Amino acid sequence: MDKQSLDTLQKLFMRHRLVFWYDDKGTLREEYEGLSLEGVTKLEIVNNEFALKYHVLREEPDRKFLLYQASPQPPDDENWLLDLLLSSGEFRTDRTAILLSELDMDISFQHVIKKHAAFFDSKARIQQLKKLSSKNDSSRDLQTKLLAVCCGNDGGRLDESLMALLAEGIVGGEDRLNLVARCNLTEHLWEEIKIRYGYVSGNPSLFDFAFEVFQFSFERSIGLFDEENKLSIQASLFLKQWKDSKTYSDSFVAYSKKLGDELNIPSRLQALDFKAVIDCDLFEAIDTYCIIALLEQVKGR
Repeated sequence: MDKQSLDTLQKLFMRHRLVFWYDDKGTLREEYEGLSLEGVTKLEIVNNEFALKYHVLREEPDRKFLLYQASPQPPDDENWLLDLLLSSGEFRTDRTAILLSELDMDISFQHVIKKHAAFFDSKARIQQLKKLSSKNDSSRDLQTKLLAVCCGNDGGRLDESLMALLAEGIVGGEDRLNLVARCNLTEHLWEEIKIRYGYVSGNPSLFDFAFEVFQFSFERSIGLFDEENKLSIQASLFLKQWKDSKTYSDSFVAYSKKLGDELNIPSRLQALDFKAVIDCDLFEAIDTYCIIALLEQVKGR
């Protein structure tokens, strides 16, 4: 048996007294027969379910057992050991199954493992995911945490992953975004951004997202509301979190300077009373405009 499979099996016995092994085609019988684990007794399931159940529950209730069957797991309504199986560990020998076992996840997450298979090619990413994952995670939660690992985000939150990608993008980097793509997480990234912030585009990009959010937040601060703009209040809150972030505030400033020019903020301010924008802290041009206006007001007194 290969080391990874053996390690997985040993970890299962650290959590469970009974471990089931359904060898669908019986092709791993030799590995089963040659297997020796300290403190573990091997028993084969061969039309002996009732005797086996009595033995492991009544005769040796404290001993650890590996219960091997050289055929597929029976349907639930035909499985006389189902009650034991549901409360025990299960050793699976395909890559997806091994990963599920290593991550202590049930089979309902197998589609996530398969869809994002490239993510699991790295032991370092797997170890980081273990630190972030929780028993209460949904499939979406898990995908967001895969995204976080790809973005070097230790917190597992979407907003921090997005800040990390934006910070890389403003200096021309693409390593994190490319890793997200390799791990088949790009679709999830934009879907979560759509759900959280209301950003929708036929050709989404990080720069376009930043442009839309800065524009939306500026116009909202001066009382302009575009009914066609579907961004949510969460988009403005994201900007505040980004601006206040100890890790990513520098990238916020970089985007602010670039987008201030893109949005023609200095010219737009000329048509506004400084009092209408004094509470808006998105652009350096606003600070400059308000300071000049205040100085002129003082001089006029």
